Amino acid sequence: MTPSALQKFELQTNGFKSAASAALKVYGIDVKRIWSSIRHIPNFCVTAVHYLRLQHSVPGTLKLSWKHLRPITYDFGTSMNVTDPEYFYQDWWVAREIFVSSPLRHLDIGSRLDGFLTHLLVFRNVEAVDVRPINVNVQGLSTVIANACNMPEIPDESIDSVSCLHTIEHLGLGRYGDLVDPSGPERAAREMIRILKPGGRIYVSAPIGRERLQFNAQRVFAPNRLLELFQPLSLENFAAIDDNGQFIENAKPDDFAHARDACGIYVLTKSEC
Repeated sequence: MTPSALQKFELQTNGFKSAASAALKVYGIDVKRIWSSIRHIPNFCVTAVHYLRLQHSVPGTLKLSWKHLRPITYDFGTSMNVTDPEYFYQDWWVAREIFVSSPLRHLDIGSRLDGFLTHLLVFRNVEAVDVRPINVNVQGLSTVIANACNMPEIPDESIDSVSCLHTIEHLGLGRYGDLVDPSGPERAAREMIRILKPGGRIYVSAPIGRERLQFNAQRVFAPNRLLELFQPLSLENFAAIDDNGQFIENAKPDDFAHARDACGIYVLTKSEC
């Protein structure tokens, strides 16, 4: 096997492993964590015995009791990495962009509450739209239960900026109790454009690469498909997280046309004319 053929085989094998691991995660099965847990059971046993020997020399310390054991073995030997690079980088980058632009009124559609919205609420008020009830009470957050494909309660050209992170790929698949609608992404894009003020920005992210529908988990869009969905808005900025979890700022959508499951982050602006 030639070096180039070997490299191609390794890439295909690694791609299959990553795809299989991602598919199992949908059902709550984390292969890497399971393997790490099994592999480090001996370390747990060694540290437990060591603690038993030492605890008698420290008066008043909490004593190890076998009936209260709660073994966690997958953390041993790990580095302080982010568990999900896509959400880590996109939440940080878009929150920074919104902080700099400082819109008067910002609306979020379906983004993650315990990540991105938490970042925004540190420095600004946020109006959040979701098809599911948002059962938190925190200063600066107002919520509306609505479908992103139809938001008649929000007037035309009334919002300075809109964020929709890792949401548009799910719309219309019924995964979150929303109505099944194959045209969900198109309808949601039209609604976001309708409510956006002239000169306003839309921040949208989604899986990009080789286009396909992975029902009912998500859609993976061709990188330029999102630009088509949001016409006539113009692309102001673009960043991406590639298949290896690397963040790339000032990127080009076309460079990810053959990605397996990258994340594209688009900053789109509406003409003031």
